[in-house]
Amino acid sequence: MFHVDKLKERFKEQKYGIVKGVKIHLALNGKFPLSSVVVEPEGLEVNLTGLKSDSLLLQACGKVKVHTCRLGTLRSGGVISRLQVGHSTIDSLYMNTDKVSDWESGPETKIGQMFLSGTQSTYQKIGGECKHIHWQPLADKASLNLNLSGKSEIAVH
Repeated sequence: MFHVDKLKERFKEQKYGIVKGVKIHLALNGKFPLSSVVVEPEGLEVNLTGLKSDSLLLQACGKVKVHTCRLGTLRSGGVISRLQVGHSTIDSLYMNTDKVSDWESGPETKIGQMFLSGTQSTYQKIGGECKHIHWQPLADKASLNLNLSGKSEIAVH
């Protein structure tokens, strides 16, 4: 487990983190100015806990769990095999569904706006509140299947 209090002083002000290993858990107290997380190689599992950031680019090739985080903007990059968000608040989430194989948000999650795009058929499970969902199909065959259990408003463009 990486904890911000145990980091060397020179790493506490960095704006990005590159993680390599088997299973990583980042527990951050909000004072850490992280703006991107890059996870290599493929197949790793990363748990982000307690992160507070205006904007975060998440570029991973494995499983990612976001727990008790407060994010202004979350953008997914890379090919994420599973993205789980729980007990978190995200103002704006940007996700190309072709790049995220499996996505799920827990009932305690609040998302202001979700911007989804893709070229394939996709299934999204949204367990918490999502005020606005924007779907932009990038191909004629693209489709979005939603499982909603919280309050949501859907806009199709």
